[in-house]
Amino acid sequence: MNQNLSIAIAEDEPDMQEFYQRVLPDLGHSVSSVAGNGLELIANCREQKPDLVITDIRMPDMDGLDAAAQIYRETPVPIIVVSGYDDPQYVIRAEESNVLGYLLKPIKQSDLGPAIAIAIRRFQEFQKLRDQAAQQQTTSETPPAAPPSPTETFASDETPVASEAAQPVVAPAPPITEPRFGEGQVLEGHENSVNCVAFSPDGRRVVSGSRDKLLRVWELASGTEQYWLRGHDDSVSSAEFSPDGTLIVSGAGDDTVRLWDAQTGEEVRCLRGHTNWLNSVRFSHDGTRIASGSWDETVRIWDVATGGELFTLTGHTAPVDAVSISPDDRQVASGSLDATIRIWDTVSGEQLAVFTGHEGPVNALSYSPDGKLLASASRDGSVRLWDVATGAQLHDLHGHANAVTGVVFLPDGQHLVSCSGESYHYDNSIRVWSVTTGDEVLCLQGHSGPVTDVAVSPDGALLASGSWDETVRIWTAAAADAPA
Repeated sequence: MNQNLSIAIAEDEPDMQEFYQRVLPDLGHSVSSVAGNGLELIANCREQKPDLVITDIRMPDMDGLDAAAQIYRETPVPIIVVSGYDDPQYVIRAEESNVLGYLLKPIKQSDLGPAIAIAIRRFQEFQKLRDQAAQQQTTSETPPAAPPSPTETFASDETPVASEAAQPVVAPAPPITEPRFGEGQVLEGHENSVNCVAFSPDGRRVVSGSRDKLLRVWELASGTEQYWLRGHDDSVSSAEFSPDGTLIVSGAGDDTVRLWDAQTGEEVRCLRGHTNWLNSVRFSHDGTRIASGSWDETVRIWDVATGGELFTLTGHTAPVDAVSISPDDRQVASGSLDATIRIWDTVSGEQLAVFTGHEGPVNALSYSPDGKLLASASRDGSVRLWDVATGAQLHDLHGHANAVTGVVFLPDGQHLVSCSGESYHYDNSIRVWSVTTGDEVLCLQGHSGPVTDVAVSPDGALLASGSWDETVRIWTAAAADAPA
């Protein structure tokens, strides 16, 4: 890479400041500014518009990751973070902030050159994806030309002429009714990013988990918080009601899975065994088991009644970010930062299949209501649809401008809902797709920050979404004859 870059630095250690000012010019770049904390870095970037940012994480006043998120919101720029700590929480926050490089101290000149080159290349790739998504959005908004009437044909100059004989008109098959949703309630109360949302089996309540370490249970009829659940010592990443609505399961950055009484909010049991951050937890459909996926690269199956661990499923070569259990409870699917999806037998613990095709981490999974299809969402910006029996990829859905963080089937089995969770390209959207055609049929926007998760009520009449903007939003289905 021969490009001369203007680079903004944020580092509170004088010896590291001197290191950057000495080494970066040797690599052919210039140091545009040096800040001692995140607030100074933001101010410098606003004034000087650097080509790239290198920032320490732990600094006074504002850390480098919070500063990175703010800088992206204002003016996207490639960012590399540097830390003396190999902390999974930092890595997750870095990914959420669209950081394009993560270096561990001590660093050398030979580390910086490749890291800068990779960050710039990935930044350019993301810009290309954004431009393609914008072009697709523009194309989808162009109304199609009206078809000719059945008694007309068109000559080569597109002048209508009478056909030789009118052909009988065959009535088309009734089209699948496409879902339409509009924004309803906005539920406020969390004091940090909302990471996960889920409906109760009766659709009357929603549970949300947040980086503020709390779960909150909301009553939808009144739009008020019913109670909150405190017990986790770190960010809550996943939560779900049991099929009978009596329990709530949650997973968090404190390496634990916890069970809660869904009526009283009291903690029932804490399941320990994972050795790193919990990313995803799901109940089996009969309510007797829980599947969990973790940064420790394993999937674990738990007995709800005893809290005992039944299986530890190993095979992924990177953290497990998503799990989903098939409707018949015979399989569990897992998605990982290694870009693979693995299918496991829940009775024997045997690995049944590996699906490959994604070009980035798999963030979310959802089985179709009949269990024949599996939907996956990835950091590569795509939603993919798989035939569970054969492993064949049926659709590769593109429309989001960046990482797709959530995916779920609607109860009709004919539509998928996905959400996008990075501020890099300001997507922050929820999209509905046709399973049959792979077409995008609806785009919902309203959150002011990245959307981290989306859920659908059992009757399909409501969607719930959580976001970095610290809110839960409820989206209501429009009447069939309502205007589009």
